[in-house]
Amino acid sequence: NMARQRRGTAASRVQQLEDILNSQKRSDDFRMFLKGEFADENLEFFVCCRQYDQLLDKEKQQVGQRIFNTYISRNGTSVINLPQQIFDKVVESVESEDGHFHDDVYKEAQEHIFTLMAFDALPRFLRTLKNRPAQRGRASSVSEPKSVIHERIDDGGYSARTLMRRRSSSNLGLTTAKEKKKKKSKKSKKTALSDIENRFHEILTSDVIYNEFSTYLKRVCYIC
Repeated sequence: NMARQRRGTAASRVQQLEDILNSQKRSDDFRMFLKGEFADENLEFFVCCRQYDQLLDKEKQQVGQRIFNTYISRNGTSVINLPQQIFDKVVESVESEDGHFHDDVYKEAQEHIFTLMAFDALPRFLRTLKNRPAQRGRASSVSEPKSVIHERIDDGGYSARTLMRRRSSSNLGLTTAKEKKKKKSKKSKKTALSDIENRFHEILTSDVIYNEFSTYLKRVCYIC
């Protein structure tokens, strides 16, 4: 019974993560959560590998090298944490093929990262959702990430993080509480500034008020 229950829990975690990755809104939320844990490169790598699997062989060579340079190489900009055995296997595979990236070059690393997200990060992410107040809004659309074929992942280029940001920027259906507060603050400042301008105008256009104000300035600023 215990073994069956563990298998059921594992299957549930896998399905939950798959559902999140297939939902634009939820995958963006998950990415932001991982970013807070300094682990968003795991999701980036996994998304890139999925896109890599869908490419033609001639396209895989260029994209495969960029994935390697960004996420696998020790000099990469977003290096993922792989067990030494898997890391050595990927490096050896790339070197033995003389720079040729075959279909399964990242398969084991991809599976490891998926398992890491499903059983390590995902439970914590789900707990944050339970603690978050229910949000009303437009249901998010379900879509696959944009292709990475023409995106630059290496130094100075675009990464999966950039792609996901682009998707999230087009999916803002509601104004957040923070944005509302910011707009309200700007409006208050603008109103206060307008009041100051009106008062200053009154001073300049009234001889009595102007003389009193001038006397006050001389006394405060020690002007003779």
